[in-house]
Amino acid sequence: MRKKNIFRDPESISKKNTSTRSGSVRKNIRFEKELLKEINAVAGFGEFSAWVKEACEQRLVREKP
Repeated sequence: MRKKNIFRDPESISKKNTSTRSGSVRKNIRFEKELLKEINAVAGFGEFSAWVKEACEQRLVREKP
């Protein structure tokens, strides 16, 4: 029998995951190797998270109704 996924709700993540920060939540996502290689080449060493967050924000601005 499979365990229920306790991480569906962001609120439950912040209660269960000790690596969360106030106002943010850790999410694990997969990237294709080639895409990750391209992002790292453009973003620069140590800037991956900031680059991905900015890309997400830009897309939200474009796609928000």
